[in-house]
Amino acid sequence: MQHSRVTSIPSLRLERFAKVRKLCFRQNMIQSIQLPPSLAPQLEDLELYDNLIKHIEGLEDFTQLESLDLSYNKLKHIKNISTLKKLNHLYFVQNRISKIENLDQLTNLTYLELGANRIREIEGLETLSRLEHLWLGQNKIAELKGLSTLHNLRTLSIQANRLTSLAGIEALPQLTELYVSDNKIPSLEPLRENTKLEILDFQTNPISSLAGLESLSELENLWASNCQIESFQEVERALKDKKKLEEVYFEGNPIQRQGPVLYRNKVRLALPQVVKIDAGRWPSFHLFLHHWWQLTPCSIRQSDVNLVFSRGTMSSVLHGVPVSVQKLLTIPSLAHCETYTSARRLRSRKYELTCDKVSHCG
Repeated sequence: MQHSRVTSIPSLRLERFAKVRKLCFRQNMIQSIQLPPSLAPQLEDLELYDNLIKHIEGLEDFTQLESLDLSYNKLKHIKNISTLKKLNHLYFVQNRISKIENLDQLTNLTYLELGANRIREIEGLETLSRLEHLWLGQNKIAELKGLSTLHNLRTLSIQANRLTSLAGIEALPQLTELYVSDNKIPSLEPLRENTKLEILDFQTNPISSLAGLESLSELENLWASNCQIESFQEVERALKDKKKLEEVYFEGNPIQRQGPVLYRNKVRLALPQVVKIDAGRWPSFHLFLHHWWQLTPCSIRQSDVNLVFSRGTMSSVLHGVPVSVQKLLTIPSLAHCETYTSARRLRSRKYELTCDKVSHCG
Protein backbone atom coordinates (compact mmCIF):
# COMPACT_ATOMS: atom_id res chain seq x y z
CA MET A 1 0.00 0.00 0.00
CA GLN A 2 2.10 2.84 -1.34
CA HIS A 3 1.12 6.50 -1.48
CA SER A 4 -2.27 5.67 -0.01
CA ARG A 5 -2.39 8.22 2.83
CA VAL A 6 -2.67 5.46 5.40
CA THR A 7 -2.50 6.94 8.90
CA SER A 8 -3.41 3.91 11.00
CA ILE A 9 -2.39 0.29 10.48
CA PRO A 10 -5.18 -1.17 12.71
CA SER A 11 -7.83 0.41 10.48
CA LEU A 12 -6.70 -1.90 7.65
CA ARG A 13 -7.72 -5.02 9.59
CA LEU A 14 -4.66 -6.96 8.48
CA GLU A 15 -5.57 -9.90 10.69
CA ARG A 16 -7.71 -11.06 7.76
CA PHE A 17 -4.52 -12.02 5.89
CA ALA A 18 -3.21 -14.95 7.85
CA LYS A 19 -0.47 -15.97 5.42
CA VAL A 20 1.05 -12.61 4.51
CA ARG A 21 4.85 -12.68 4.28
CA LYS A 22 5.55 -9.15 3.10
CA LEU A 23 4.00 -5.79 3.97
CA CYS A 24 4.84 -2.55 2.22
CA PHE A 25 3.52 0.78 3.56
CA ARG A 26 5.91 3.05 1.74
CA GLN A 27 5.05 6.76 1.52
CA ASN A 28 2.13 7.01 3.89
CA MET A 29 1.44 8.95 7.09
CA ILE A 30 1.83 6.20 9.67
CA GLN A 31 3.01 7.44 13.06
CA SER A 32 3.22 4.20 15.03
CA ILE A 33 3.82 0.52 14.27
CA GLN A 34 0.68 -1.39 15.30
CA LEU A 35 0.64 -4.75 13.57
CA PRO A 36 -1.77 -7.54 14.50
CA PRO A 37 0.03 -10.23 16.54
CA SER A 38 -1.46 -12.89 14.26
CA LEU A 39 0.97 -11.84 11.50
CA ALA A 40 4.07 -12.45 13.61
CA PRO A 41 4.63 -16.17 12.80
CA GLN A 42 4.99 -15.63 9.05
CA LEU A 43 5.88 -11.98 8.31
CA GLU A 44 9.37 -11.83 6.76
CA ASP A 45 9.60 -8.44 5.07
CA LEU A 46 8.29 -5.12 6.42
CA GLU A 47 8.67 -1.78 4.62
CA LEU A 48 7.66 1.41 6.39
CA TYR A 49 9.78 3.67 4.20
CA ASP A 50 8.85 7.37 4.23
CA ASN A 51 6.31 7.69 7.02
CA LEU A 52 6.10 9.69 10.27
CA ILE A 53 7.35 7.11 12.76
CA LYS A 54 9.21 8.50 15.78
CA HIS A 55 9.68 5.33 17.85
CA ILE A 56 10.35 1.67 17.07
CA GLU A 57 7.79 -0.32 19.01
CA GLY A 58 5.47 -3.26 18.61
CA LEU A 59 7.92 -5.45 16.69
CA GLU A 60 9.34 -7.58 19.50
CA ASP A 61 7.26 -10.65 18.60
CA PHE A 62 7.92 -10.47 14.86
CA THR A 63 10.91 -12.76 15.13
CA GLN A 64 10.60 -14.14 11.58
CA LEU A 65 11.43 -10.77 10.00
CA GLU A 66 14.37 -10.94 7.61
CA SER A 67 14.13 -7.44 6.16
CA LEU A 68 13.04 -4.23 7.89
CA ASP A 69 13.00 -0.81 6.23
CA LEU A 70 12.36 2.24 8.42
CA SER A 71 14.10 4.76 6.18
CA TYR A 72 12.81 8.32 5.84
CA ASN A 73 11.07 8.53 9.18
CA LYS A 74 11.70 10.57 12.33
CA LEU A 75 13.64 8.08 14.43
CA LYS A 76 16.21 9.31 16.92
CA HIS A 77 17.18 5.96 18.45
CA ILE A 78 17.62 2.34 17.37
CA LYS A 79 15.89 0.20 19.95
CA ASN A 80 13.37 -2.59 20.57
CA ILE A 81 14.64 -4.78 17.74
CA SER A 82 17.03 -7.09 19.61
CA THR A 83 14.59 -10.01 19.34
CA LEU A 84 14.58 -9.84 15.53
CA LYS A 85 17.53 -12.17 15.21
CA LYS A 86 16.65 -13.40 11.72
CA LEU A 87 17.08 -9.95 10.21
CA ASN A 88 19.60 -9.88 7.39
CA HIS A 89 18.67 -6.52 5.79
CA LEU A 90 18.08 -3.41 7.90
CA TYR A 91 17.50 0.15 6.65
CA PHE A 92 17.48 3.39 8.68
CA VAL A 93 18.32 5.92 5.95
CA GLN A 94 17.41 9.61 6.47
CA ASN A 95 16.34 9.61 10.09
CA ARG A 96 17.69 11.56 13.08
CA ILE A 97 19.86 8.82 14.55
CA SER A 98 22.99 10.03 16.33
CA LYS A 99 24.33 6.73 17.67
CA ILE A 100 24.68 3.18 16.33
CA GLU A 101 23.25 1.12 19.18
CA ASN A 102 21.31 -2.01 20.15
CA LEU A 103 22.37 -4.04 17.13
CA ASP A 104 24.61 -6.51 18.94
CA GLN A 105 22.01 -9.32 18.94
CA LEU A 106 21.36 -9.07 15.18
CA THR A 107 24.25 -11.33 14.21
CA ASN A 108 22.62 -12.46 10.94
CA LEU A 109 22.74 -8.99 9.42
CA THR A 110 24.45 -8.88 6.03
CA TYR A 111 23.19 -5.48 4.85
CA LEU A 112 22.94 -2.32 6.97
CA GLU A 113 22.07 1.19 5.78
CA LEU A 114 22.47 4.15 8.13
CA GLY A 115 23.09 6.91 5.61
CA ALA A 116 21.85 10.49 6.04
CA ASN A 117 21.65 10.52 9.82
CA ARG A 118 23.62 12.35 12.56
CA ILE A 119 26.11 9.65 13.44
CA ARG A 120 29.53 10.87 14.65
CA GLU A 121 31.24 7.58 15.47
CA ILE A 122 31.35 4.05 14.05
CA GLU A 123 30.50 1.85 17.02
CA GLY A 124 28.23 -0.96 18.13
CA LEU A 125 29.01 -3.21 15.16
CA GLU A 126 31.54 -5.53 16.79
CA THR A 127 29.27 -8.61 16.87
CA LEU A 128 28.01 -8.27 13.30
CA SER A 129 30.62 -10.61 11.83
CA ARG A 130 28.37 -11.61 8.91
CA LEU A 131 27.86 -8.06 7.71
CA GLU A 132 28.76 -7.70 4.01
CA HIS A 133 27.48 -4.22 3.09
CA LEU A 134 27.60 -1.11 5.29
CA TRP A 135 26.32 2.30 4.15
CA LEU A 136 27.17 5.31 6.33
CA GLY A 137 27.12 8.17 3.81
CA GLN A 138 26.10 11.71 4.80
CA ASN A 139 26.79 11.52 8.51
CA LYS A 140 29.36 13.31 10.70
CA ILE A 141 31.97 10.57 11.02
CA ALA A 142 35.56 11.80 11.39
CA GLU A 143 37.56 8.55 11.56
CA LEU A 144 37.48 4.92 10.49
CA LYS A 145 37.31 2.74 13.58
CA GLY A 146 35.13 0.02 15.11
CA LEU A 147 35.33 -2.05 11.92
CA SER A 148 38.06 -4.58 12.67
CA THR A 149 35.70 -7.46 13.54
CA LEU A 150 33.72 -7.19 10.29
CA HIS A 151 35.67 -9.91 8.52
CA ASN A 152 33.01 -10.48 5.84
CA LEU A 153 32.49 -6.82 4.94
CA ARG A 154 32.73 -6.37 1.16
CA THR A 155 31.16 -2.92 0.64
CA LEU A 156 31.83 0.16 2.76
CA SER A 157 30.28 3.52 1.89
CA ILE A 158 31.21 6.51 4.04
CA GLN A 159 30.70 9.32 1.53
CA ALA A 160 30.03 12.93 2.55
CA ASN A 161 31.32 12.65 6.08
CA ARG A 162 34.21 14.39 7.89
CA LEU A 163 37.07 12.01 7.18
CA THR A 164 40.52 13.54 6.97
CA SER A 165 42.36 10.23 6.63
CA LEU A 166 41.87 6.63 5.50
CA ALA A 167 43.81 5.37 8.51
CA GLY A 168 42.01 2.30 9.84
CA ILE A 169 40.96 0.97 6.43
CA GLU A 170 43.80 -1.58 6.64
CA ALA A 171 41.63 -3.49 9.13
CA LEU A 172 39.42 -4.47 6.18
CA PRO A 173 41.73 -6.14 3.63
CA GLN A 174 38.81 -8.14 2.21
CA LEU A 175 36.89 -5.06 0.95
CA THR A 176 35.90 -5.16 -2.73
CA GLU A 177 34.02 -1.82 -2.86
CA LEU A 178 34.96 1.40 -1.07
CA TYR A 179 33.13 4.73 -1.42
CA VAL A 180 34.72 7.71 0.37
CA SER A 181 33.84 10.64 -1.91
CA ASP A 182 33.10 14.13 -0.57
CA ASN A 183 35.42 14.05 2.41
CA LYS A 184 38.72 15.82 3.19
CA ILE A 185 41.06 12.90 2.55
CA PRO A 186 44.51 13.99 1.24
CA SER A 187 46.17 10.60 0.69
CA LEU A 188 45.43 7.10 -0.59
CA GLU A 189 48.52 5.58 1.04
CA PRO A 190 46.54 3.56 3.66
CA LEU A 191 44.95 1.52 0.83
CA ARG A 192 48.12 -0.48 0.13
CA GLU A 193 46.79 -3.52 2.04
CA ASN A 194 43.34 -3.43 0.41
CA THR A 195 44.43 -5.50 -2.55
CA LYS A 196 40.99 -6.98 -3.25
CA LEU A 197 39.33 -3.66 -4.09
CA GLU A 198 37.40 -3.77 -7.36
CA ILE A 199 35.53 -0.47 -7.09
CA LEU A 200 37.13 2.59 -5.51
CA ASP A 201 35.43 5.99 -5.28
CA PHE A 202 37.36 8.90 -3.77
CA GLN A 203 35.81 11.75 -5.76
CA THR A 204 35.86 15.30 -4.41
CA ASN A 205 38.78 14.89 -2.03
CA PRO A 206 42.02 16.93 -1.98
CA ILE A 207 44.01 14.06 -3.52
CA SER A 208 46.86 14.90 -5.91
CA SER A 209 48.75 11.59 -5.92
CA LEU A 210 47.66 8.03 -6.67
CA ALA A 211 50.33 6.59 -4.39
CA GLY A 212 48.78 3.70 -2.49
CA LEU A 213 47.05 2.13 -5.49
CA GLU A 214 50.09 0.27 -6.82
CA SER A 215 49.14 -3.10 -5.30
CA LEU A 216 45.41 -2.94 -6.13
CA SER A 217 45.57 -5.41 -9.03
CA GLU A 218 41.84 -6.25 -8.92
CA LEU A 219 40.64 -2.71 -9.65
CA GLU A 220 37.84 -2.52 -12.22
CA ASN A 221 36.28 0.90 -11.57
CA LEU A 222 38.07 4.01 -10.33
CA TRP A 223 36.18 7.20 -9.45
CA ALA A 224 38.55 10.14 -9.03
CA SER A 225 36.57 13.12 -10.34
CA ASN A 226 37.02 16.57 -8.80
CA CYS A 227 40.31 15.83 -7.09
CA GLN A 228 43.68 17.54 -7.66
CA ILE A 229 45.42 15.13 -10.02
CA GLU A 230 47.69 17.13 -12.34
CA SER A 231 49.82 14.54 -14.13
CA PHE A 232 49.00 11.92 -16.75
CA GLN A 233 52.35 10.37 -15.85
CA GLU A 234 51.00 9.78 -12.34
CA VAL A 235 47.87 8.14 -13.78
CA GLU A 236 49.95 5.88 -15.99
CA ARG A 237 52.41 5.03 -13.23
CA ALA A 238 49.74 3.89 -10.77
CA LEU A 239 47.15 2.33 -13.07
CA LYS A 240 48.61 1.12 -16.37
CA ASP A 241 49.38 -2.35 -14.99
CA LYS A 242 45.81 -2.85 -13.72
CA LYS A 243 44.63 -5.33 -16.35
CA LYS A 244 41.06 -5.52 -15.05
CA LEU A 245 40.55 -1.75 -14.99
CA GLU A 246 37.68 -0.90 -17.35
CA GLU A 247 36.16 2.35 -16.13
CA VAL A 248 37.76 5.57 -14.84
CA TYR A 249 36.51 9.04 -13.87
CA PHE A 250 38.88 12.03 -13.85
CA GLU A 251 36.49 14.87 -14.71
CA GLY A 252 37.14 18.05 -12.75
CA ASN A 253 40.83 17.33 -12.15
CA PRO A 254 43.57 19.64 -13.49
CA ILE A 255 44.44 16.97 -16.09
CA GLN A 256 40.95 17.40 -17.56
CA ARG A 257 40.38 21.12 -16.99
CA GLN A 258 43.70 22.23 -18.46
CA GLY A 259 43.21 20.41 -21.74
CA PRO A 260 39.63 19.21 -22.17
CA VAL A 261 39.95 18.66 -25.93
CA LEU A 262 42.79 16.14 -25.72
CA TYR A 263 41.94 14.84 -22.28
CA ARG A 264 40.20 11.61 -23.29
CA ASN A 265 42.87 10.71 -25.84
CA LYS A 266 45.58 11.18 -23.24
CA VAL A 267 43.71 8.93 -20.80
CA ARG A 268 43.43 6.27 -23.51
CA LEU A 269 47.17 6.49 -24.19
CA ALA A 270 47.98 6.22 -20.49
CA LEU A 271 45.43 3.45 -19.83
CA PRO A 272 44.81 1.48 -23.05
CA GLN A 273 42.89 -1.22 -21.18
CA VAL A 274 40.11 1.18 -20.12
CA VAL A 275 36.76 0.92 -21.92
CA LYS A 276 34.85 3.83 -20.33
CA ILE A 277 36.15 7.27 -19.49
CA ASP A 278 33.90 9.47 -17.35
CA ALA A 279 30.85 7.26 -17.91
CA GLY A 280 31.01 7.37 -21.67
CA ARG A 281 27.73 8.73 -22.97
CA TRP A 282 26.05 9.63 -19.65
CA PRO A 283 28.61 11.66 -17.66
CA SER A 284 26.39 14.45 -16.32
CA PHE A 285 23.53 12.21 -15.23
CA HIS A 286 25.94 9.62 -13.89
CA LEU A 287 27.77 12.04 -11.61
CA PHE A 288 24.59 13.83 -10.56
CA LEU A 289 22.87 10.64 -9.44
CA HIS A 290 25.96 9.35 -7.68
CA HIS A 291 26.16 12.43 -5.46
CA TRP A 292 22.52 13.48 -5.23
CA TRP A 293 21.40 10.75 -2.86
CA GLN A 294 23.88 11.84 -0.19
CA LEU A 295 23.66 15.62 -0.57
CA THR A 296 19.95 16.31 -0.95
CA PRO A 297 17.06 15.26 1.32
CA CYS A 298 14.72 13.01 -0.63
CA SER A 299 11.21 14.24 -1.37
CA ILE A 300 9.12 11.38 -2.70
CA ARG A 301 5.96 12.25 -4.56
CA GLN A 302 4.05 11.60 -7.77
CA SER A 303 6.35 11.95 -10.76
CA ASP A 304 6.47 12.38 -14.48
CA VAL A 305 9.23 10.01 -15.52
CA ASN A 306 9.93 6.48 -14.28
CA LEU A 307 13.28 4.84 -14.90
CA VAL A 308 13.43 1.15 -14.20
CA PHE A 309 16.83 -0.49 -14.19
CA SER A 310 17.70 -4.17 -14.62
CA ARG A 311 20.94 -6.04 -13.96
CA GLY A 312 23.48 -5.68 -16.69
CA THR A 313 22.26 -2.35 -18.04
CA MET A 314 23.69 0.99 -16.93
CA SER A 315 25.26 -0.73 -13.95
CA SER A 316 27.82 2.04 -13.55
CA VAL A 317 25.12 4.68 -13.07
CA LEU A 318 24.04 3.30 -9.72
CA HIS A 319 27.45 2.37 -8.28
CA GLY A 320 27.70 3.84 -4.81
CA VAL A 321 24.00 4.59 -4.46
CA PRO A 322 22.45 2.53 -1.64
CA VAL A 323 19.62 0.16 -2.43
CA SER A 324 17.14 2.09 -0.31
CA VAL A 325 17.73 5.19 -2.41
CA GLN A 326 17.63 3.21 -5.64
CA LYS A 327 14.20 1.92 -4.65
CA LEU A 328 12.40 5.16 -5.30
CA LEU A 329 13.78 8.66 -5.77
CA THR A 330 12.15 11.90 -6.77
CA ILE A 331 14.57 14.41 -8.23
CA PRO A 332 12.99 17.89 -8.46
CA SER A 333 13.85 20.37 -11.21
CA LEU A 334 16.61 18.24 -12.69
CA ALA A 335 18.24 19.89 -15.69
CA HIS A 336 21.05 18.76 -17.99
CA CYS A 337 20.32 15.07 -17.89
CA GLU A 338 18.98 12.57 -20.33
CA THR A 339 15.80 10.61 -19.81
CA TYR A 340 16.65 6.94 -19.88
CA THR A 341 14.39 3.99 -20.25
CA SER A 342 16.43 0.99 -19.25
CA ALA A 343 15.97 -1.71 -16.72
CA ARG A 344 18.04 -2.98 -13.86
CA ARG A 345 17.27 -5.62 -11.27
CA LEU A 346 18.63 -5.21 -7.76
CA ARG A 347 18.45 -7.71 -4.92
CA SER A 348 16.06 -9.86 -6.98
CA ARG A 349 13.44 -7.12 -6.69
CA LYS A 350 12.52 -4.27 -9.03
CA TYR A 351 13.02 -0.69 -7.96
CA GLU A 352 11.92 2.57 -9.53
CA LEU A 353 14.01 5.64 -10.01
CA THR A 354 11.65 8.56 -10.34
CA CYS A 355 12.43 12.00 -11.76
CA ASP A 356 10.10 14.96 -11.46
CA LYS A 357 10.19 17.82 -14.01
CA VAL A 358 13.03 16.31 -16.01
CA SER A 359 14.33 18.21 -19.02
CA HIS A 360 15.93 16.24 -21.83
CA CYS A 361 19.07 17.67 -23.35
CA GLY A 362 20.30 14.77 -25.46
